[in-house]
Amino acid sequence: PGDEERLDIARSLGIDATALATQPDLAAWIQERTDGYGADAVFECSGAAPAARMGLELVRRQGKFIQVGLFGHPFELDMNKVTQKELTLAGSISQRPSAWRRALSLMAMGKVQTKPLITDTYPITAWDEALAKAVNRVGLKIALEPVS
Repeated sequence: PGDEERLDIARSLGIDATALATQPDLAAWIQERTDGYGADAVFECSGAAPAARMGLELVRRQGKFIQVGLFGHPFELDMNKVTQKELTLAGSISQRPSAWRRALSLMAMGKVQTKPLITDTYPITAWDEALAKAVNRVGLKIALEPVS
């Protein structure tokens, strides 16, 4: 999906404010919406080093920085920002069975909506086409349906 469609998806999930990392003057946009404090929490989900660096800039003092994306290689990050801002730094890969059970329970109760995240659905027999789309980063989430 395009940028506007991604923002619409986020809004449909109940997110109060959304921004794109590529939008001009993102820092000013966040400062304006937070009375100059910065973001309460930043989730870096892309696994892109520049996004992690930007996230440390955008999170407020005593805020939370949560690393979700995997980088695949080491890179330099200014850990002085973590200390100077007194940040809580955490990583999450959600691979614990208890996390999956909780997520499935929240989905079953309707408290977490995932349908808006799925931009494409393919029959499992077209897995190669779906994989190509995912590799080329076209779409948000791509689902495969079993053949009956």
